[in-house]
Amino acid sequence: MIRAVPFLALVAALHAHAAAAQGPAYARTPGDTLRYREVSERVMDTPGSPPRVRRQDATLAVAFAAGDTARAWYEALRLEAEGGGEARVLEDGPGRVFVLAFGARGVDTTLAIPAFPDPIRARADLRWQFWDFFPRLPAAPLLPGTGWADTIVRARTVEGGGNEMESTDTRIMRYQVVGDSSIGERAVVVVEAQGETNGVLSGRLFGVLVRGTSRETERGRFYFDAARGVLVRRTRTATGVLDLTLPEGDRPGTVHRTDQFSGTVELLEGEPR
Repeated sequence: MIRAVPFLALVAALHAHAAAAQGPAYARTPGDTLRYREVSERVMDTPGSPPRVRRQDATLAVAFAAGDTARAWYEALRLEAEGGGEARVLEDGPGRVFVLAFGARGVDTTLAIPAFPDPIRARADLRWQFWDFFPRLPAAPLLPGTGWADTIVRARTVEGGGNEMESTDTRIMRYQVVGDSSIGERAVVVVEAQGETNGVLSGRLFGVLVRGTSRETERGRFYFDAARGVLVRRTRTATGVLDLTLPEGDRPGTVHRTDQFSGTVELLEGEPR
């Protein structure tokens, strides 16, 4: 049996195909606001100690402004910590605003970072919420088989609670268009992602001098509405290794930790677009 394709669906598919055949860009109309829900979990396992689990459930808003900038904030934020002798839930509401330099291909840099209270800072470094939230788009059209790479370097300092750490992370991601699909009424381009983040760190962790290296490999996909220039969904899983050297203190030696991460980002429909 041959089923007729609804006219509006056909028009949407043709529009999406035409958009994908051009260089992709994020839509950044001043006054528009997008809302996302991000849910993630990280399980950290150190031999000889119970696994520690960190969960984050957040609703975020991104409001575009003039001059390729955007304001972003948490509408709701919930952090959970389990293991290592603690079981705690922290919540935070709106009012802490990021300012982003947001170009056609993605976020170029974070221009302003809000301050978070110490209990939240001790559980998550939210200053880097948007360093890789929106995947970097290529200059080439999003046609099947199109591939590109992106490198991000971040240098950060962690202070407070006996911590005085400096670290540098280099993240190299590789992307490839694997097809198209639909999410709700949106026609989307499906992009497969894989990459690796390598880091070096040094300083004092809970008052103890440490040096270390980290490595995390990542796989996932993101779904992009090329016709309207909107990230619709992103899924990620990662496996990481952290090796710390403790050259001084009561028990000098090394600490080896493995991490398992999973996370999703989902567009919350209903905002003007």
